[in-house]
Amino acid sequence: IAPECRADARKHFRLSFEGKRVPPHETCLLTQDGQLIQVSVALHPVAFRGEPALLGIMTDLSARRHLETN
Repeated sequence: IAPECRADARKHFRLSFEGKRVPPHETCLLTQDGQLIQVSVALHPVAFRGEPALLGIMTDLSARRHLETN
């Protein structure tokens, strides 16, 4: 997660771990080559090996953003 988006991401993870419903939200990631990309994140509380965990699904929004700006 990009540094400028970490505080917001922590908030969403905390709320999800507390069992609160968090709708999908957008955040930014840094790729290995340093490129900033926008993603949609959906978090779902699950149990993994008997322990509480979060299942996160990220969808790259780069193509959509490109189409919206052109």
